Amino acid sequence: MFILTFQSYSDIPQKRSEFYNQVFDTLFSFHDSMSKMAYVREKLSGLSKEQFEEVLKLFSFISFFEEIFIFPSNYLSDKLNVIKSKKKNLIFDNDKFIQDLQVAIGILNKEGLDYVFPHRSLQEYFAASYIEKLGDQNKKGLYQKLKKEIKKNYSILILKANFYDLLSEIDYKNCCNYLSIPLVEDLYKRIKLIKDIDDNIAYSTYGKLLLNFHFLLKTKDHHTKIHHQIISNEISFTIIHGPNNELELPAESDRIDHTPLLESLNLPIMRERVIDFKKYGDRIIEELKKTIDEIDKSDQEIINLI
Repeated sequence: MFILTFQSYSDIPQKRSEFYNQVFDTLFSFHDSMSKMAYVREKLSGLSKEQFEEVLKLFSFISFFEEIFIFPSNYLSDKLNVIKSKKKNLIFDNDKFIQDLQVAIGILNKEGLDYVFPHRSLQEYFAASYIEKLGDQNKKGLYQKLKKEIKKNYSILILKANFYDLLSEIDYKNCCNYLSIPLVEDLYKRIKLIKDIDDNIAYSTYGKLLLNFHFLLKTKDHHTKIHHQIISNEISFTIIHGPNNELELPAESDRIDHTPLLESLNLPIMRERVIDFKKYGDRIIEELKKTIDEIDKSDQEIINLI
């Protein structure tokens, strides 16, 4: 599957989501052509490429959040019936559709009596893509549910690391506005109420900040100042005082371009940074929001050009 994609596209995309999009394009258009003299199998279900993709997004979203990764025949059929009952524009025969996925496209494999994606990351990609296409109100409501799940157990960001990595890449602005920044705000509100920050609180709070910023905020790409304030080992929150009371970066020569693992940091460093987060968290949140606002501002400036 991946080899065929590399053969079809000369360049490897920088974004993971773009690569998975190329994988689907390749499978849909070229599957089986390498061994069948360029013959592309007919799609028995009669669905267009866009409709196939829509069903895959819907099915992947439902199954991913139900934590089902191996699909018995009855589960697959049941979910396809649910999808057709909710999306009246999607009309197809389940057996023909499943055969298309398995034979004509090759995006679903049969193992015994069950079906699986060739790679679980495809399920995660389609699930994230479904969220990206939601309308504003539905998207905001869904992000609220994701926020509650993460607040209950931050290790979800590790267990579903690839999904959240894809989601923040595909839908970055909304992921920030509705999920990651609110999570940082909640941490800030809680830490402000704690007088004495002991090692347990320092470890827990810093770990949550690190997970949030690493998987959701992509600070290294979009929030360079925040990245070096919170994640880089050599830099402390205490350099937050700039001449204009803004976040200030050290000289380029003083920076090391890497993200150390949580276990590489010792408790005194964690405690120091959590204490500084308690002092300056409002400025960090303001800086995060400012970056997102600049995205909207630049779009408005483009619109004003016409």
